[in-house]
Amino acid sequence: MGKLHVVKTEQFHLDLEQLADHNFPRRLGRVAGTMELVAHPNYIVLLQQTETTVTALAVMHAARQYP
Repeated sequence: MGKLHVVKTEQFHLDLEQLADHNFPRRLGRVAGTMELVAHPNYIVLLQQTETTVTALAVMHAARQYP
């Protein structure tokens, strides 16, 4: 996986408790072993999920070429 630039923004707020909910909407990531959450129309949160944890790997602008 290439270098990802993390974007800090106050334009959206994620309730981290919601990320632990298996019914919380997310899609398969473009990189194997990841999930993506559209947190805002312009921002995607790249996630990695195990049985016990959800880790936010990066917040990316939707226009960014990824991977």
